[in-house]
Amino acid sequence: MNPTCELPGCLVPPRKSLRRPFEDPVKRFWERIHFEPMSGCWLWSGGINSHGYGHLSVYGGQMGAHRLSYLIHKGEIPPGLQLDHLCRNRACVNPDHLEAVTVLENMLRAPRYQDKSRCPHGHEMTKQNSMPIKYPSKIGYRCRACWNAYQRTKYWRKKHESTL
Repeated sequence: MNPTCELPGCLVPPRKSLRRPFEDPVKRFWERIHFEPMSGCWLWSGGINSHGYGHLSVYGGQMGAHRLSYLIHKGEIPPGLQLDHLCRNRACVNPDHLEAVTVLENMLRAPRYQDKSRCPHGHEMTKQNSMPIKYPSKIGYRCRACWNAYQRTKYWRKKHESTL
């Protein structure tokens, strides 16, 4: 007997054989949650990947714990959207802290995009000292001083690569 995922929108394909007997993923989900009363987060106490997101095995495949939580409580994740943790805690699986947003919206909400008054090297990011990034995969502005320094280094290396 091959178990199939009963959750709507679950993309994990069934496997022909399982090493352990069938276990309900929803039951295992609830066994691995620690409720944090101060923040309201539901902290995942199961496996955590290298990026800090909870994950668990669902019918032989890996699934993000926050994605499973969203499927259980709110239904399918709309196509083309991804889940954003409103609490900024990647181990949180509280469906009230998850919102389906576009990739662009999720990136713009990231903490690294919040304060753009200075570049990583400390130069002030003003309209005169910044230039738009013109690649479709990148969003925002770059520091003109850092870009000029990068171009000078690139020019020097190319000019002197035969003598190095």
